[in-house]
Amino acid sequence: MHLHADREEDMSEKAKKAKKAKKAKKQPEGPAAYQLKDDEGAAAKRMLERRKQEKPRPRYKVSYDGDKAKIEADHPSSLCNHVRLADILCTGDNILTDGLMYQLANAAQWGDRLTAEDVNVMVSTVGAIAPRDSTEALLACQMAAIHKAMMIGVRRLSRSDMLPQMEAASNMVNKLARTFAVQMEALKRYRSSGEQRIRVQYVTVNEGGQAIVGDVTRGGGDPKNASQSHAPSGNRQDERCRALSSQEQEVWSAMPSTSGKGAECMPDARRAGGRAKGES
Repeated sequence: MHLHADREEDMSEKAKKAKKAKKAKKQPEGPAAYQLKDDEGAAAKRMLERRKQEKPRPRYKVSYDGDKAKIEADHPSSLCNHVRLADILCTGDNILTDGLMYQLANAAQWGDRLTAEDVNVMVSTVGAIAPRDSTEALLACQMAAIHKAMMIGVRRLSRSDMLPQMEAASNMVNKLARTFAVQMEALKRYRSSGEQRIRVQYVTVNEGGQAIVGDVTRGGGDPKNASQSHAPSGNRQDERCRALSSQEQEVWSAMPSTSGKGAECMPDARRAGGRAKGES
């Protein structure tokens, strides 16, 4: 009897363990997977499409030997990482590639120690500008450095409490922002220097009219002549009429009348000539 009871207990314990094992297999390990919404899924697809069109970025890691920072490729092959850097810089010159990387690392450091995040962000910024040749690569490195300095200035401005510090940080940010805008305009002009633009303009001239090249100002003249660019305005006609009438009044007032008034103002030329002959 006791043996039979012990066997039943063992069977029941094994059954319980088997049920627990099945439940453990059904439950997923870790947090449940998040189901993307429709707009989130579309955004993820667009991001993946843009990533396919972009060039692969090189990655770096930073280690320290005392106070000296050492930058190494975060890639199984340092040569492939170097090729990626030269590709985003659009250059085949190894010396230029290493030199620009060294300059970017120095510009990326803010504070006492250089971090891998600072270096990778600086390199990715240059890659986002997508230079097309070595000249654009130089300008892209300058733009990345100016952007880094401007972000530092914005941080100082947000954390400054004294007025002199706020003014100094504000001036710094304004100058760097203007410099970045000038660099953007320079890059735009450099990229569009080889493009040719042809502008075609059509001029319609009505019957009896004349075409005028330049700006034409129209006034409130005769509506019949409003379609012609050479038609004078009503205000100008009125001014000319007033000027002519005033000139006529001045001439008539200066001429002598039949009653002899005004003879002093305008002497007779014949009288002056007769007196000269009698005297002689």
